[in-house]
Amino acid sequence: ARGAPMVGSGTLTDFSLVRGGPFQTLGRGLRGVEPRRSGLFALALALGCWGPLVLLAWMQGESAPRLLVRDIQVHAELLLSLPVLVVSGPYIDSRLGAAARQFLRADLVGERGREVLEALARRCTRWCDSAGVELLLLGLVIAFAWLTSPDPSRAWQVSEVGRPSLAGGWYLCVAQPLVRFLVLRWLWRGVVWAVFLLRVSRLPLYLAFTHPDQSGGLGFLAVCQASFAPVVFAVAVPVASYAFRTNAAAITEAPLNYVMPQVLYAVLACLAVFAPLACFFRPLVAA
Repeated sequence: ARGAPMVGSGTLTDFSLVRGGPFQTLGRGLRGVEPRRSGLFALALALGCWGPLVLLAWMQGESAPRLLVRDIQVHAELLLSLPVLVVSGPYIDSRLGAAARQFLRADLVGERGREVLEALARRCTRWCDSAGVELLLLGLVIAFAWLTSPDPSRAWQVSEVGRPSLAGGWYLCVAQPLVRFLVLRWLWRGVVWAVFLLRVSRLPLYLAFTHPDQSGGLGFLAVCQASFAPVVFAVAVPVASYAFRTNAAAITEAPLNYVMPQVLYAVLACLAVFAPLACFFRPLVAA
């Protein structure tokens, strides 16, 4: 027997894989995580990384400013990818929360599975609220930044003595690590959400094979997974802009060298986003 849907559950009402962690706490303190103000917070963060980079390149003089202006990948990464990674938080959070509550609203979970679902939601929320995980991710990007040498093909990153220039040091030690941290942070949340879906798929589910969505009532999950599109786009921007760093002659001679990374990323992104839905294969077959 199915009980009445627990729409008023405090756990699932407050369910969020985005609103926790030190970075989100910082944004909340600056009132930058509210949907109406997240755009301003993202813009301020992007300009805070990009502005000093341009200023330091101008202080270097010589050809550094001109070379930096021509480096489209850097501008795309800091002025497009970074703000998208920040501003997409409230959008994705609302979609994931609505999907989690839909299991109860649509009465897809049996009475015995409701308490398990709530406990699972609390556990996943704690994982994403963990300060230790974010500190670990931050430590990884900082360690990688210290191990990364300036790119000789980007002359504005290298000083006359072969060490990172002022602009190069800012980009390698501050701006680029921040972008990588945000990407890893979203990757971690995606993993937690995939674990949530896996555990839910093992609960007693009441699926109707005659449901009009032709997915036994789980059609909302495909729409939910598509909400990760802003993150996929933000990571795709530096990949796509990589070709602009090379002259047209080189692209003409070996076009596959520049097309294949983008095709490979597209395939991997689709697999990463929609592969978690495969865990519902067995319940759907049973239905």
